[in-house]
Amino acid sequence: MLSVSRFRNIQGVVMLRKLSLEKIANDENTKILEVATPNKAYPEELISFFVQNFKQRSNDQKMINDVRIASGELIANAIDYGNKKDSWKKLRLYCLWVRRKFYFVIQDQGAGFDIDEPVFKGFPPPEGSAGLAISRQRVDLLYNFRDCASYCCKKTD
Repeated sequence: MLSVSRFRNIQGVVMLRKLSLEKIANDENTKILEVATPNKAYPEELISFFVQNFKQRSNDQKMINDVRIASGELIANAIDYGNKKDSWKKLRLYCLWVRRKFYFVIQDQGAGFDIDEPVFKGFPPPEGSAGLAISRQRVDLLYNFRDCASYCCKKTD
């Protein structure tokens, strides 16, 4: 099992570690699902992949709903903006429990982006910004490495 060390910031708050795609993908406990890009933005079968894996260790309905909403928004962004609805391109979903932390990743075949750059400013929001803002409110950590993946961590403790 992958070990994740906690560290504290200057204020003493416990910070979560940003796991790379390589570390997540290579862990023997990681669940992976690869599919062709669906033709609808919120495919229940993909969202359920994350929800069902989260429910293996948590039955907290609010947290389950948070995973459902965050994963749905990020999957929709990967379909619409990453793969541009191209059914020839693939989506790859990863999820991994590390102690009481549920890491999940949505990877597309787009050009990549900086998850902190498309900030929700004004109306209408820039493409994908509303979904990122909604997801950020539902998870404990949302990040990427300026690649074509969105990484999330939801703590259960």
